[in-house]
Amino acid sequence: MSTTQTPTKKSGLVHLLYHYISGDVARPFMDRVMRLLDASDATTHERTALAAFMDDAVKDLGPDELKLPRLKELEALLAETRRA
Repeated sequence: MSTTQTPTKKSGLVHLLYHYISGDVARPFMDRVMRLLDASDATTHERTALAAFMDDAVKDLGPDELKLPRLKELEALLAETRRA
């Protein structure tokens, strides 16, 4: 019997970690997500929002269909969002 439960009302990063631990996403995917979050100039709030977005995308598309942005693409997106 499995005692692992899906987290509820947690941050997107917690959900992504859950997907990784449960084997839903592979290590290379998680490594890229973490590199993006660590290397970008995103604020804590922006990182939380990005993690939530990626969690939703993993649920909706599956990790194999999800295309992660490159660091420059993410920084351009953040810059555009900040100007809005």
